[in-house]
Amino acid sequence: MAGTEAEIDGEKVIVKARNEFEENWIENRYKDLIFKAVKEVMGKNYDIHVVTKDKEVAESKLSSSLSEYEELKGLTRETANQVTELTEINKLQEAKIESLERRLSKLEGEK
Repeated sequence: MAGTEAEIDGEKVIVKARNEFEENWIENRYKDLIFKAVKEVMGKNYDIHVVTKDKEVAESKLSSSLSEYEELKGLTRETANQVTELTEINKLQEAKIESLERRLSKLEGEK
């Protein structure tokens, strides 16, 4: 079928049909033939996955969105840890300031 593409991804061959009709046609009529041809050419078995290009684009976008979500989740966790660290540093600095103010008051009282 003209316009049909394929690629190898690890241990699978992804056949990209132009639409759902072609996807079903290839899946039901050519998948076994594709499997045998790939095995003959490549010398080993590959899983054959037939998808429409639209589904592939949607899956790619979903995968990309999930990756971005995981990245944002990691950044959020990192930011929360930094906020916790800064809060602790702030508490220590406030304690030092209070200590210095007490010492300053004590010194001013000795004058």
